[in-house]
Amino acid sequence: MNNANYYKIIAMIKYKTFTIDGVTYPLKIVYKRKMNFSYKYNGKELLAYVPYFALISTIYEHLEECGPKLIKKYTERYSNAHRHNTPSGHIYLYGDDSEYTLVEDLYHKEYYYFRDILKDRVEIYKKIMNIDTPYKVRLSSKPLKTRFASNSKRTKSITFSIELIHYDIDIIDAIVVHELAHDKHFDHGEKFYDLVYQTYPMYDIYNKCLKKGIHRYE
Repeated sequence: MNNANYYKIIAMIKYKTFTIDGVTYPLKIVYKRKMNFSYKYNGKELLAYVPYFALISTIYEHLEECGPKLIKKYTERYSNAHRHNTPSGHIYLYGDDSEYTLVEDLYHKEYYYFRDILKDRVEIYKKIMNIDTPYKVRLSSKPLKTRFASNSKRTKSITFSIELIHYDIDIIDAIVVHELAHDKHFDHGEKFYDLVYQTYPMYDIYNKCLKKGIHRYE
């Protein structure tokens, strides 16, 4: 890589800090060729994905509003070590009680069976959605930090979080459809959600279950 290209890439990212409720967080600003703004928190730093023309003042204004929500959402999701415990003290498996009392044991013993389930669900919905891309289905060995799944067009792979194993298959299918919809629409625009709802009309209900930690929709 020559020096000109090197500095061009570096200039696309800025590092700042941002204070929320008296706590100062590292802020990584990533400038992209896009029109919308999006923000995340991964437990270590705030992430801002913004258009090239975005002003720092605008980013700070957005974070004033959404920053506390991002921190709260992350904390609620990852601070509760027993979030997948059933009332009997066991661990949820596909939305039901199981024989496991330790999450680590469940992940270890059920890993390959769950990966095969995901492969089958991806193939089923590929046919329904008329998708020909030969996706590789990957499963993380530990919960992903900021999402339940991701679609990589570059590697033609969909990676799912092992944490999905705790949820009913209807909730899992909602995530499968979401990631496959990115095959045709890589953003989260109107056409993306039109395809999601057309394929899976109850997507909103099951997605809310996932976000709220409800393992089965009754």
